[in-house]
Amino acid sequence: MVLSTVLQAQTSVPTDGRAFGRGLVILKSGERLNAEGLVLTRDTLMFRADATGGVRAHAVSDIEYATRIQTRTVAGALWGGGTMLLLGLAALLQVEADPALEAKDNAGAIIAGFTAGGAVIGAIVGSNIRHETRIIQAGREVVSANTSLFPAPAGRGLSMRVGVALRFPAH
Repeated sequence: MVLSTVLQAQTSVPTDGRAFGRGLVILKSGERLNAEGLVLTRDTLMFRADATGGVRAHAVSDIEYATRIQTRTVAGALWGGGTMLLLGLAALLQVEADPALEAKDNAGAIIAGFTAGGAVIGAIVGSNIRHETRIIQAGREVVSANTSLFPAPAGRGLSMRVGVALRFPAH
């Protein structure tokens, strides 16, 4: 028990810096590494290399390029499930509003099934949408400020606000 705890402590990446999850690291020597558990401290990037499984630590100045890789699985599941839920509820309201139509007793189960199916399809689509964020470029940490395009209240209706993304190497 004690031995396994000591071995685990030696192979885990510390969490006293900023954690970025999965990513890609390219060293100035040209070595390209798929990485898990990226942690950036003040002047060091630590991670577990996929090929070896061991923890590696490199000075930021020794790294040519490092990115965090994320997928949109959760967002896809939420969009797919939410869309199907709204469509199902809208159809149910339409049926209830029409006196010539009658909703089946299992309408709730049907809507739940379509919602679950939409969530699964959305998750599959989202898992194939990959987003990379630069962490280090040319031996320097990349500082970023991001906003996105989203609806914003504007008087009587909605307007769209456009976001700005600034990315520059920190000194």
